[in-house]
Amino acid sequence: MIRLSRITKMFSETVFIQKTSSVPSITRKLSTNICLSAPSDCALPEPPLPPNKEAILNTLGEPTLSSLGLNSYWPSGWYQCLLETLHVNLDLPWWGAIAASTVLIRLCVFPVMVRQRRHLAEYTNVMPQAPISLSVFTGIRGLVNLPVTSLQTGGTAWFTDLTASDPYCILPFLSMSLLMLTFETGAELRSSQAQPAMRVLSKGLPVVGFFFVMNMPSALVWYWTVSNIVSLLQSIILRQPLIRSYLNLPSVQKPPSVIEKKRGFIAGFKETLTNSRLLAELDSRERIDAKAWQKSGHKAPPVTFISDPTKLTSNHEKKFSSDKTTDNGSRVQLKIKQTLGNRQFTAVVSATTTKTYKKHIEPLHCVNFSIANDQTQNVLWRIENGELDGFSPKVVVIMIGSHNVGDSEEEVVKGILSVVEKTKSKQPRASLIVMGLLPCGRTPNKRRTKHEQINKLLTEAFTCRPDVTYLNPDWDNFIQQDGTISHRDMFDYMHPTENGYEKLCDPLLEELQNSLHTFLKTNAPNSFVEDS
Repeated sequence: MIRLSRITKMFSETVFIQKTSSVPSITRKLSTNICLSAPSDCALPEPPLPPNKEAILNTLGEPTLSSLGLNSYWPSGWYQCLLETLHVNLDLPWWGAIAASTVLIRLCVFPVMVRQRRHLAEYTNVMPQAPISLSVFTGIRGLVNLPVTSLQTGGTAWFTDLTASDPYCILPFLSMSLLMLTFETGAELRSSQAQPAMRVLSKGLPVVGFFFVMNMPSALVWYWTVSNIVSLLQSIILRQPLIRSYLNLPSVQKPPSVIEKKRGFIAGFKETLTNSRLLAELDSRERIDAKAWQKSGHKAPPVTFISDPTKLTSNHEKKFSSDKTTDNGSRVQLKIKQTLGNRQFTAVVSATTTKTYKKHIEPLHCVNFSIANDQTQNVLWRIENGELDGFSPKVVVIMIGSHNVGDSEEEVVKGILSVVEKTKSKQPRASLIVMGLLPCGRTPNKRRTKHEQINKLLTEAFTCRPDVTYLNPDWDNFIQQDGTISHRDMFDYMHPTENGYEKLCDPLLEELQNSLHTFLKTNAPNSFVEDS
């Protein structure tokens, strides 16, 4: 087979050489001339012409949008179909079709917008309309970019060509002016925190937007103008009380603004220094009290007074030795007026009770058993281990429970009642004054709500107990009209300042005067050994 293929190849080459050698040489130019002089049957045919499609016209004699490649199945195509229906079937010009479709769509969206406003307070009317507005914008832009020939004469007044921009910029100015009015009429839906930003937006957005829309086709600007007119009318209508009541729209409550007296630079600087000093002392006192709190579970209760209040000093002995009305020490007990309590927090008290102790606490010979961050469990342990033994106080003031953070309201109240019962068993002759808890946190929070519930439970518990006087602090003295607590009353929004103590101690001073059978002549309320 190999030999046969070789022989066949050699034979074909020999024949080809013989044939070519017998033919005279023909130049390349000659072969070209031969092809050009060949008959027309050898030429390539002309490309076929495209089929002549007749344009599909509507009843107005205009090409349909479908024949122009529009009216797709996208939402913008649906809107184009709606425009064509209004333009052809109702014989509306293009500007009228755009205006009518805009009003129709806004009316269809109106129930959805009303339902949304019942639940949202800010700009909820934009949410259901944003996808629809985008589809309308895309649909009109598709008509203009093609462009549809009839749109060039489908305008009115000075903007007859809807595919071109307004030559006088009247439509852009009108559209942005209506947008600004819409922002202003809807200002009642904005919160007080958002007002500065929205005020800038309502004034700046129309100005900047004018330069963006001034060169846009009149069809788009006309749509925005009609849409802004509808928005403005909706905003005005929905502000009417009768309409809001009929549509069940809640009214937006604006918190009253708290106008504080402006302070000068020096006063503000001094206040900053004072707060810094209090915070620094708070940190140091908290560390000291934390160590004392840890030691309280392992060692005997420490002595928390300098001099024993159960014994008379030399000055008292001289004073009462000449008093013949003293019998069996009752006169001594009335003059000493011992008051007991438990304070959970001491840092602020040390800063504010320095003058308080000198003016009010020292004359009453009060005994201070305060330890910072104490809970009801710690107080019960100290009472059971003899902290109330060895003297007979006239009045016991108890304020505890603010730092029982991990306990429920019922558990905190149960702990306070246990402290009262244990104190009563140790000091059966003493009058008990129980103070309620103060509000906490700069703004309303869960812990403040918990304190409020604890005070309600304490009020119910001590209502039928004549042996215990319960004082519920007036929270209105600490909480401002907007629900916040001023740092002038509680510098850390938990523990009172000097100003806060003055508000807190007014009812306590009155009860102490009644219990001790005396009236103190003082300009400030009596301080006490308990603090929340």
